Amino acid sequence: MVYVISVFNSLEDSLTRILIEEIGAPEEKEPFLRNILFNNAILPFGAKVKLFLHLRATTNWPKIDAAKLHRLIHIRNQFAHSPRSHHATVRIDRRKQ
Repeated sequence: MVYVISVFNSLEDSLTRILIEEIGAPEEKEPFLRNILFNNAILPFGAKVKLFLHLRATTNWPKIDAAKLHRLIHIRNQFAHSPRSHHATVRIDRRKQ
């Protein structure tokens, strides 16, 4: 599960970088965009995907299958919003150290 979440965090970070680059704001404004405007509490992953798809449709960006991105949103949401009912227990046998 940690691997899946880290991959989606990386994907979201890449998407954020693309969107910030497309905005073309001065470099000193990038921390504001990344930390405030594109913060997940303000602009969630799904909204970033919608914004990306809109920009793709209105520019000459390569075609990307929107259904595949929506499938990724669904998979990500299953991990991000699932109940944490499974617990892992790690035991360390100190005698083997």
